[in-house]
Amino acid sequence: MWGSKKPSSSSETQSSDDKELASFLAEIGSDAPARTDATPVTPTAVPDTPLYAPASVTEPSAGPRKEEPCPLQYYFDEFFMCYTPKSQLVHYYRYGEKKDCAERWRDLRWCFETRLTDDDTAQKMLRDRRAAKLEQLRAGPNSERVWEFREEPLADPWGVEARRKAAENGSGSVKQPPVRYVN
Repeated sequence: MWGSKKPSSSSETQSSDDKELASFLAEIGSDAPARTDATPVTPTAVPDTPLYAPASVTEPSAGPRKEEPCPLQYYFDEFFMCYTPKSQLVHYYRYGEKKDCAERWRDLRWCFETRLTDDDTAQKMLRDRRAAKLEQLRAGPNSERVWEFREEPLADPWGVEARRKAAENGSGSVKQPPVRYVN
């Protein structure tokens, strides 16, 4: 059943890739160099930049950074997942209304448009979209707005001066307000 098909000769079953692989393995196994026209490899200098450096540090920029194409599969999945019964039911349970998927449809259409336009226009669309999303993110509530910005530092943030003055006065510690227990 499995071994019923027998090749007539080994040369017929070997594809060009197999022949190329066999010749490559033969070259590796031989002591003599296979090619005389090969250029010798010279060691290059190791860059001083760390491995985690951004591309702007490691590569010279020849203009604006080239944007990655939009992930079409991601936008496609987001759009269709918006209409799943679970997604709609959870949204209805939480907010009492049907989930609006228009924004996801606009994202999917935008992604299709970037794929169908020429490269320069697509790059401009991707840069504009990234800038708009970043601006929208900054406009909404974020971690930068948790604390109020101080113009001048606190005078005694850890109470060091208060403890020093209390020690000078002889009380030994800073007076705490009395604790009230509720019965």
